[in-house]
Amino acid sequence: MKKLILLFTAIWTALLLTPAVYAADIRLSSSCSLADAIIAANHDRPEGGCRAGRGADTIALTQDITLRDELPVITSDIIIEGKGYTIIGDNRWRIFYNDGGALTIQDLTMTKGYVEGDLILNSADASHENTTANPIGGAIVNWQGTVTVSDSAFSGNSAEYGGAIFNWEEGELSIVNSTFSGNSADKKGDAIYNNEGKLSMVNSIIAGRGGLDCFSISELEHNIRNFIQDGSCSPAFKGDPMLGELVEPADGSPAYFPLLAGSRAIDAADD
Repeated sequence: MKKLILLFTAIWTALLLTPAVYAADIRLSSSCSLADAIIAANHDRPEGGCRAGRGADTIALTQDITLRDELPVITSDIIIEGKGYTIIGDNRWRIFYNDGGALTIQDLTMTKGYVEGDLILNSADASHENTTANPIGGAIVNWQGTVTVSDSAFSGNSAEYGGAIFNWEEGELSIVNSTFSGNSADKKGDAIYNNEGKLSMVNSIIAGRGGLDCFSISELEHNIRNFIQDGSCSPAFKGDPMLGELVEPADGSPAYFPLLAGSRAIDAADD
């Protein structure tokens, strides 16, 4: 089973004696767009002004990116090295769609992802078709893989189901030390929609417009010291977590929502 990992911590990779594992570093530039870089990495060939991928590839951002079109589906092993920059969905586009790939995202802020029905790639395998059904997952869709979200902030994403994340029946989703604020869904799951997949949440905050912020058909695998504003998904804390405005540090470290003085979420996490 492939894995999608969203981490802002060091990634340690086991070294195998055989076979050898090769990789390419693809740096974005005026002639190498993020879309072209993903295609180059997926297919191990040059695309646009991007060098050919080779095995597990690293794509390094060099500036903030506002999407003007939907990004290609990720089907291979790719590391997105955000370098503290931001990818903006422009309230029109989903940010990442992982289907069969292994995606690691480091030091990146994702905001204003959006999904319309005619943009969905509704498939759980290597073939994809456009469909007008089930607009889901404004920032991340996980069909069958394992998604780990750690030390992350999701803001201003929207979809019909799962404003920020949609987790499918065979998916495994783990959320640790992360905050969701101001995401929205037209039907269910302003922040997260979990469709009978495995969902674990630890030390995380979901705040929003007062609607159903977290929706899970099945019970959560782990549900430890979470703060969910409307009380959905049986959190340890509910009510207003008193979040400040999103902070994007000048040193390029990940964006975050500060806790205001008097917030019940201060020191409420489980070690």
